Amino acid sequence: MTPSTIAATSRGSGNTEALATPNRTGHLGGTELPCDGDVVRQPIVAPADLKGPQMSGVVRRIAKILMALNVWLYRKSGGRVMGKVGGVPVLLLTVPGRKSGVPRTTPVSYFIKGDDYVVAGTNGGSASEPQWFRNLRSASRADLEFGDRRVAVEVRVAAGEERAALWKERVASAPSFGKYETKTDRQMPMAVLSPTEKGAAV
Repeated sequence: MTPSTIAATSRGSGNTEALATPNRTGHLGGTELPCDGDVVRQPIVAPADLKGPQMSGVVRRIAKILMALNVWLYRKSGGRVMGKVGGVPVLLLTVPGRKSGVPRTTPVSYFIKGDDYVVAGTNGGSASEPQWFRNLRSASRADLEFGDRRVAVEVRVAAGEERAALWKERVASAPSFGKYETKTDRQMPMAVLSPTEKGAAV
C-alpha cells in the first residue's frame, strides 16, 4: 500500500486511533480515523498459504508498515494530511513502550480542554485497550506533534467523575464515538495531557 492509498482511505472514514490492528481472523483491521461515520477497515489479508504463528507474524509486520506510513504522511505534510479528518483533529502521540522503553508514535484524535489535550482509548469499542493507551498508563511524560510543532506533556489518566465528564465531552464533540461504549462492558479510558510549558496548547 502506498502513501497515496492511505491518504485516500483517510478522507472517507471511521473513528480515531491507532491504525492497522490485526483482528482474530488474521485480517488486518485497517486504519481507524476520526469522523462521523463508522470505523473503516482496510481489508488486507495475509497470503492463504500462511497459517498460525507465521500468518500472525506477517499481519504484525504489515501493521507496523501501515503505522509507519501514516506517521510519515502526517510529518511529511506538516499535518495537512491526517491532521484533521472528518472535522476531528489528530495529533501524533509519542510515548515509551511500557515494556521495551522504546518510543512509539501513534496518530490519535484529541480535543482541547483549557490548557490540556484530552485523548480517549476507544480501540473501536473492542474489549481491550489500545496498546498506545496501555503505554500511557505506565508513562509520566509524552511528546505530541502538531504539524511541525512539538509539545512535551505530563500524562494523567482520568478516573471516576472526571473520566465520565471527559467522555461525555468527547462524545458531544464527536458523536460517532458514542457507539463504542455500547460495544463492550469496558469503560472508555481518558487521559489528560498537560503541556510542561504553560500556554502551549494549540
